[in-house]
Amino acid sequence: MILGRRRTEALLRIMLCAMFCTTAVACTERRTAGAPSGQLIVLTDATLASGGTDTVRFGRLHQGETALRQLSLRNDGTEPTIVVGHETTCGCVALEYERRPVKPGESLPVRMTFDSRGEYGWQMKLLTLRLGAKALPLKIYVEAEVE
Repeated sequence: MILGRRRTEALLRIMLCAMFCTTAVACTERRTAGAPSGQLIVLTDATLASGGTDTVRFGRLHQGETALRQLSLRNDGTEPTIVVGHETTCGCVALEYERRPVKPGESLPVRMTFDSRGEYGWQMKLLTLRLGAKALPLKIYVEAEVE
């Protein structure tokens, strides 16, 4: 009986220790300084020279909901580039970004929002990013299913 109780207490201590360690690890910051967050869109020399496409999926949204996606534009090219401007096919997609040059190897954080007010069903919108003077536009398709 005493031996069984000691085993139970030891097992309980091990379980509590494991739960504590798991919680401590799960609650720590995992990102390193300067690491991009959200979906990564890579800009290469080929993308900048010939244009490119990518897709951002918002998934299912309820009508009237505004969803946010964090993007990161990473310049893997050999020259700095800058987002000169952007155009959308509707007013439901909006972008926020810092207007500054992006050096090779650096990333530019971008916040994209999709406002589902007035939308219903499967949505595909086009966002065109104008990059630098020599670069062709980058086309980003924005998808959402509005219920």
